[in-house]
Amino acid sequence: MTGSTKRSFNFRLAENEQIVICDVPRLVCPENNGTRITLSEYKDVFRGRCPTEPDVILQKLASHFLLYVIADRPISIMVEDGSMKMALASYYGEFVGANDIDEIEIKLDFEDEPQKFEIRHLRVAKKFKPIKNFNRMLIFGNDRAADESSLDASLGITLLCDDEVYIGCVSSTYLDGHVNSERTGFTLSSDELTDIKKQLMPTVRKFLQVEVDKVYEKKRKTTQSLIQNYPQFFVHQR
Repeated sequence: MTGSTKRSFNFRLAENEQIVICDVPRLVCPENNGTRITLSEYKDVFRGRCPTEPDVILQKLASHFLLYVIADRPISIMVEDGSMKMALASYYGEFVGANDIDEIEIKLDFEDEPQKFEIRHLRVAKKFKPIKNFNRMLIFGNDRAADESSLDASLGITLLCDDEVYIGCVSSTYLDGHVNSERTGFTLSSDELTDIKKQLMPTVRKFLQVEVDKVYEKKRKTTQSLIQNYPQFFVHQR
């Protein structure tokens, strides 16, 4: 069979035959090429846990497909729920306050030559923050976030101005070559990943310089006030 075809199948939560073909491929394609996924008939164990509000579904999908929806030429994903129809990239774009890219070279102890990395800096509405913490760095392998870490302690800040949070999206061909087959982690050791993140932090701090400077200034004033009000608790070294 040649040309464009249409085919339908169901995914089943079963030990065997998880994909069930609904009908044979047909030459007739009533709509533009693409894939349509319908979520229906949840099992009882999942029904109470799955989001049903369209805004929450859009939020979850946008977070999952982050690199795809923030790209200069984003992938086209439409979400329909009743009369609501929204392009995922347009939805996420409404909540992005900044979207900048830095390209840097990192010298790794376990590689002979510096490796090129790209980090996309995002300032987004706090509704996209993770369940715990606020600011985070996502390390991508083949366009999928395979590692996530909080930046709150490293930056010394939580919520940014205008009720936003920071997301740093890191990608490189080097990372693509060291992601596992499931794209849920990297074949790099924890020390190697830590080294990469450590060398990326100056770029993140530079992007968030205004917020970082405010935090440091506040800490300086707090320390200065403590010294002035309670000098007996501080030991002067000569």
